[in-house]
Amino acid sequence: MKVKTNSHDHESWFFIFASKLVTIIFEITKSTTSKDWSVVYTGEAFVDDTGLGVNDENQTSPSDSNHHLTITENFSTGGALNLQKCFWFLVSWQWSNGSAKLHTTTSTRGELLLTSGNNTQPKQIQWIKPTPPFRTLGVYLSPSGTSTEDLGKLISIATDYTSTITWSKLSCQESLTSFIQYLLPKLQYQPPLLSLSKKECGKLMTTILKALLPKLHVNRNTARSIIYGPEALGGLALPDIYSLQGEDKLQLFLGHLKLGDCTGQLIHIVLTYVQLLTGNGKLILNLPYEQFLWVEHGWVKSIWEFVSEINLKFMYPSQWLLSLPWEGAIYLMEFFQDEGATNKELETLNRCHKFLQVISLSDVTTMDGCINLPAAQAGEAV
Repeated sequence: MKVKTNSHDHESWFFIFASKLVTIIFEITKSTTSKDWSVVYTGEAFVDDTGLGVNDENQTSPSDSNHHLTITENFSTGGALNLQKCFWFLVSWQWSNGSAKLHTTTSTRGELLLTSGNNTQPKQIQWIKPTPPFRTLGVYLSPSGTSTEDLGKLISIATDYTSTITWSKLSCQESLTSFIQYLLPKLQYQPPLLSLSKKECGKLMTTILKALLPKLHVNRNTARSIIYGPEALGGLALPDIYSLQGEDKLQLFLGHLKLGDCTGQLIHIVLTYVQLLTGNGKLILNLPYEQFLWVEHGWVKSIWEFVSEINLKFMYPSQWLLSLPWEGAIYLMEFFQDEGATNKELETLNRCHKFLQVISLSDVTTMDGCINLPAAQAGEAV
């Protein structure tokens, strides 16, 4: 198998989804910000759904636009790949006006050629875009990590259900049973693996409740505190997707971290990355979520949103934290927040703070704190 891409960035990797399990000679490497943890793995496989990936170890630069990856094919169970079911995607970044955007199939070039069984004639494999979701094991996942289109899939399922129940002759009890035993399992399966915010889950539940509440003889405008509240306090105790996904995510999050398996180590690595994004020396999960809306959204941040709302605190001694060079120093992002910067401004300033590789205000000023360092003003890493 041969892969050829033209990629003008400093970090990229590709993933292949195949219809048979294959043995490969490449691997993905992920490291923490402080380089104290590193995870090497080839991918994930379950029966005949297999995902394999590799980093761009050549650190491709703009002047070196072509690179090749040669992969040997060894079938563990015999048979042949169904090339029509195989596809691949490239996660590669391009910068425009200070913002990083993912390369698409039109902004960069690439091809993957793969042989099947005894047929030595290579065939070109479908290259999918990194933003639309694809289905794997019943879950729609997007290579980019966004959940916008995944939410659309869930709303489509909910819409089909509401259009059926609205004109049905189901009784109040039967309608409730259909929601809990039919619809809820279908919707609850995917969210723990997605990054849906409370607002997005609310949009999904609104679609359902508009049709379900009238069938339960309840005004559709009834306060949600009553709809989701416990029966002991006079509520209906209807299950809420946001709460259910939060509980399921916490089980995955805490379980894998405690177990320390490959998934747990990957979660730890993401935690250190989000910790760096905040520019704060306290454990991110214990910080007020509403003050860090400018941090890019993701799976860990969706957990952060949930635990911040229920006021859950964590102790995690293994977590890497930022540290100040001396007593009295102040974190740069904390300084910008105290100065009243907007979320949009903080988002831009955060990109600068990451690019310059600075943590505290003293990193970009002279010892008296009066003059900005020329290197920082010139946009050079300090």
